[in-house]
Amino acid sequence: MSINSNYPAAGAPQGYPEQERQKSLEECARLNAHFGPKLPLFLEYEKSIETIIKYSRTSIAPLIWGIIVNVLSTGILFSVILAGVRIKKRIRDLEDILSGVDEDVWPTLLVLGAIFLLSYALIVIFIIKKVTRKNRILQIREEANRLSLGLKQLYRDYGFCPLGPELTDPRIISSLASIIQSGRAVEFRQAIDLFYRDMRVNYNRIQNLRSETLRAAGPDPSGEPPFFSVAKLFFR
Repeated sequence: MSINSNYPAAGAPQGYPEQERQKSLEECARLNAHFGPKLPLFLEYEKSIETIIKYSRTSIAPLIWGIIVNVLSTGILFSVILAGVRIKKRIRDLEDILSGVDEDVWPTLLVLGAIFLLSYALIVIFIIKKVTRKNRILQIREEANRLSLGLKQLYRDYGFCPLGPELTDPRIISSLASIIQSGRAVEFRQAIDLFYRDMRVNYNRIQNLRSETLRAAGPDPSGEPPFFSVAKLFFR
């Protein structure tokens, strides 16, 4: 598996010469000089993806409760009306029905009527909230796509990169540099593997985050998958 793959294979630093470690540190410095100033871009993109995911998780509780309350209040309301109506030979119009309702039933009818209207209010709130969030998601997704294109271009501008784009967040680069500087690794392959181990992040978590990012952002204007970074798994 290549160094800039999604989840590099394990490797051991023993036996590598010191000059290799120095070359890796020099590469880290170049990486930091290129990607470091763009940390706000990475953070903005990460925030946009998180916001889309948050807005996508619209609670259906108002809708469920609205339906439940509506069904129950409707049933009880009609039961009370029918129970309070005096049997007549002929019921000519609505006035005959209402005149047959006992006076002590009216408070109950008013309460049930209010509950009945509340059920519709809950349903309307859910619909309005869903439409509002959908429009907001479209706006944020458009911004996320713009940021995704910018990050992809940033990666291409570096030229040959020893890291995959998912590892170019400046915070990750600093962590890899620290691992190499400490002597635990002398090249990026080992540093990446140790970084994942230290953070206890496995392949499945990375793929789950990749899928979540794709669902949130969708393909960018170029038709390609959105930019993907694993930084969210390590930094909060």
